[in-house]
Amino acid sequence: MRLRYLLFFALLLPFVTIAQPGPPEMDTCPFTGYDLYPIDPKRPDFRVAMFSEGTEDVPSSTGNCRMVVATLAHVDLLYAVDQRGNLVSDWPQQGYVLHPDSLAQGLARYRFRWLPGQLDIAYRGYGAAFTGMDWTAIDPRGYTQAIARVRTPEGNWLCFVRASSSPGQGFSEFHALATVREGEPLHWP
Repeated sequence: MRLRYLLFFALLLPFVTIAQPGPPEMDTCPFTGYDLYPIDPKRPDFRVAMFSEGTEDVPSSTGNCRMVVATLAHVDLLYAVDQRGNLVSDWPQQGYVLHPDSLAQGLARYRFRWLPGQLDIAYRGYGAAFTGMDWTAIDPRGYTQAIARVRTPEGNWLCFVRASSSPGQGFSEFHALATVREGEPLHWP
């Protein structure tokens, strides 16, 4: 009986060991990313990153490289909930003032949500999606903006942030345009 099992596994072993990994996948969007320090120069709050959206074949033959500014673990973006229930981060306009009372009411009524997230900056095609152009801004204005909450050991900060794009680099600038302690009115400059 044992001999039968031993013989079975001895015959199966060559078939199991034949499987070899395929060729290494090509990185269609080579970019290592880097940290941004808009509040505290000792600790990053955001990270410029890139990812690929492409076809299912390996390596992906066509698609887009998408560049984003993502929040790190101690940072959230303030999302407004639109009429359809979609979360929108790019809603504050110039001159807007976020008062602590309206923020508290919006959070209580589920009109606002604090969540980790990202600001979409630009994209560039590769393979058949390559148009011969450099980076294209996601937003026609050439920038994306949001309200961020940064948690620090000294307390929470609220800030209006803006990320800009450029055709040559994709990402070009990131600024905290206004910063206040949580509980104070935040004025969009």
